[in-house]
Amino acid sequence: MKIYALMTGDLVLYIGSTTQSLAARAAVHRGGHNTCSSKNIPKDCEWEIVLLDTVPDNERAVWERHYYDTLHPLYNERVPGRSQKEWMNREHFKNYQREYYQRNKEAYRERTRKYRASKVECL
Repeated sequence: MKIYALMTGDLVLYIGSTTQSLAARAAVHRGGHNTCSSKNIPKDCEWEIVLLDTVPDNERAVWERHYYDTLHPLYNERVPGRSQKEWMNREHFKNYQREYYQRNKEAYRERTRKYRASKVECL
């Protein structure tokens, strides 16, 4: 199983996993029938697909979640590997998100600056 990122420069747009070749998966992302959250990436934004890791199938969710939490992609709508228990315990995650934001304010601000700069470049 391949864990990959869609990137423009050093900005991570999307994290995903596939058993296909990266070229085939990129074609699906660029195609008109894309149903995953990468469809929200602006059409004229130039991005490339980058292999992050190759992992056993049974560890896909763990590693995809790791890269999601580490790289903070802009266009993933769903958190990879989120368990049913996590979905049910939303109050815990609201508190976690508040605490995480407080610990990482500067990183969030930098990410926002990069995002805004990329929107200008992509539009």
